[in-house]
Amino acid sequence: MKSFSEIKAIRIWSSFWLLLVVNGSFAQSQLSPNTLRLDDPQNMPPANISQLSWIAGHWQGEALGGICQEHWVEPLAGSMTGMFQLIRDDKITFYEFLVIAEEAGSLILKIKHFSPDLKGWEEKDESTLFPLVKLTGNEAFFDGLTFRQTSTDSLTVFVVIEQEGGVAEEAAFRYYRIK
Repeated sequence: MKSFSEIKAIRIWSSFWLLLVVNGSFAQSQLSPNTLRLDDPQNMPPANISQLSWIAGHWQGEALGGICQEHWVEPLAGSMTGMFQLIRDDKITFYEFLVIAEEAGSLILKIKHFSPDLKGWEEKDESTLFPLVKLTGNEAFFDGLTFRQTSTDSLTVFVVIEQEGGVAEEAAFRYYRIK
C-alpha cells in the first residue's frame, strides 16, 4: 500500500501531465512533413516581429515549375512586409503581397494573391491568413506554412497547397539570398 505522501506526489504529477496535455499538445498537430496546424486558435504562442528579422532580405529560388523571388523588409512598427513573384517561361504567373504582423501578443501572416494584371484572387476586404503555431530560433511555423532558415544565406519555405479534388500537397520553395 502506498503512503499518503506517495499518493499525493502521484496526484500532483498526474495533474501536471494532464495540464500539459490539455494546454500544449492539442494546440498543434502535424499537417504535412514540414508544416503544422494550429488546432486551437486560443493557443497561439507569444511572439513579436523582431524574432523574425532573419527572414528580411531578397531571396530567389526555383519552385512550382519556375523562378520564385521573395523580398522582405526589416521589421518595423510591429510588422514586416514582403513581395513574392513566380516567373515561368519569362512571364509573371502571379504575385503575392505578404504581411507578418503582431496581433494579440502573437504573429499572423496575411497574404493577398494577384494575377499578372494585378487582379486580386481574394475578395477586396479579405486575405489568406496563417496564424503562428510555433517559433524556434530558425523556424517559424504558421498554420500550413513554415519558414526555415537553413543557413545565413538560404531559406526554405514549405506551404501546403490544396490541389484539385481537395488533396493537399506540400510545396518547398528553396531560396538563396541575393546580395
